Amino acid sequence: MDKPVIRAIFSDLDGTLIHFPIWFEKHGVSMSDADHEKHSAIVTNAQGESRRCRLLPKTTMGDGVVSDRTVELVAQLRKAGVLFFIVTGARKSTVLERLPFLPDADAVVGESGSRMYVRGEA
Repeated sequence: MDKPVIRAIFSDLDGTLIHFPIWFEKHGVSMSDADHEKHSAIVTNAQGESRRCRLLPKTTMGDGVVSDRTVELVAQLRKAGVLFFIVTGARKSTVLERLPFLPDADAVVGESGSRMYVRGEA
């Protein structure tokens, strides 16, 4: 039997693509060099490995980060022809504020499915 071909990936944001210190500090992970003007930060795991991240605009959860590596991997998937969709319960204002810092997506579904933003369309 042939391997199934992946044609699309649907991803949540909070806790999947976006991580918050309130969650990851419990696991020995820390954030340093947070620069809100440049929207960048360094996140270091318990083993001392560091990763550059995109620092998102503050929310009620605090400073959210998306790793540059995650953005690179999503770009590779899309280049290989895999469609990438972001699905979130976040409000329109939150989605639009975060969008410039997230991996490029073919479409974004927000407000638990009540709004959809398709790449290249306003």
